[in-house]
Amino acid sequence: MRGPGSIVFVAGGRTVGFGVDNKELVAATPSGRLRDLTSSPTSEYGATWSPDGSRVLFFRRPATMTGTGADAEQPGFYVWVPGGGPPQRIASCSYYCHWYSFAWSPDNRRIAFVSEGGYAAIEVMNADCSGLHTVCGVKRCGQGVGEPRWSPDGRRLIFNISGGWPSRSGYIPPGAIWIANADGSGVRQLTQPNCRLAMPESDSRGCAVDTGPVWSPNGQLIAFYRSDARIPWLPQVTGPARLPGIEIMRPDGSHLHRISTCRGSADYGCYMHFPLAWAPDSKSVAYTPATSDHPSSFRISTLAGKTTTIRTCVVAGSGCLSPYQLTWSPNGERLAFVSRKGTNASIWVIGRDGDRLHRVSRGGACCLAWVRNDSLSG
Repeated sequence: MRGPGSIVFVAGGRTVGFGVDNKELVAATPSGRLRDLTSSPTSEYGATWSPDGSRVLFFRRPATMTGTGADAEQPGFYVWVPGGGPPQRIASCSYYCHWYSFAWSPDNRRIAFVSEGGYAAIEVMNADCSGLHTVCGVKRCGQGVGEPRWSPDGRRLIFNISGGWPSRSGYIPPGAIWIANADGSGVRQLTQPNCRLAMPESDSRGCAVDTGPVWSPNGQLIAFYRSDARIPWLPQVTGPARLPGIEIMRPDGSHLHRISTCRGSADYGCYMHFPLAWAPDSKSVAYTPATSDHPSSFRISTLAGKTTTIRTCVVAGSGCLSPYQLTWSPNGERLAFVSRKGTNASIWVIGRDGDRLHRVSRGGACCLAWVRNDSLSG
């Protein structure tokens, strides 16, 4: 019988030497038993876990104001099999690296990512950094590629392409969802085929900004954010604005429809800074609404368009929480999230019906995931 899995994240590690600013990979049980996985004098962060939790890619650098042994490792990207020996460095780089938005393939053998080698491109490599090839570069897709996500069968990638920064008038160039085979063939634009990134503002009426595509676990659907190609709260923007919301479509772009619209004067969107979280049964999507203040809830929308708001307020002690980085438990009964108050962040777990809210860790900087590997926290 499958266990509850492990909640993994990056948090402040134990201090090694004087003045060390350290980060570690940490695993926790849903009840809150913590395990420092890396326990090193160096700083590990930016972790991306494979779907089953058997591998992790992270960036390692010497901790600032280093103590004993803190500068022993070269900065760069590492791939690690927990319990299978030391991490292996697959690429060296300085404190700023031009690779980001990593995503593991379902078979744990390949990694998709965005590379900024002059212009951003979607690239794929094997876990040991071999077999590197470009899926969608600037010549084929233009600039602004991002957020690659694997199909559950490992054959295709979806990603978004945005047109760039807003203009002084509040106009945001259109953005669209694209799809490609993992070998770089079959590249095409799925959404808004008549809206191009380089369109002038006068020709972009009816276009929107599509971002954050995520495959459903069964591979039958894609969910993404859609918002207006203008910043509606700027005083210079006039006329009715398109309300932001969550869209669903099939992988061929057909049967596009909305399952949730963010309404109300406080809603700026459905929080595009963090990915949508599909439930393991592929029947609903969880997300955090962005509001003018700190949200104290998240939402779950079903494929039929029924939306439930889950409040994240503690009866006593911690008040209301601001949830983000939502991730589902493998059995779909609970979710974990990060809540930040000032400079302090903590990890919490809640039932999908809003019950059993409790804190798992007082620390937790980023990179939250709930993986199937029970041994990580055991």
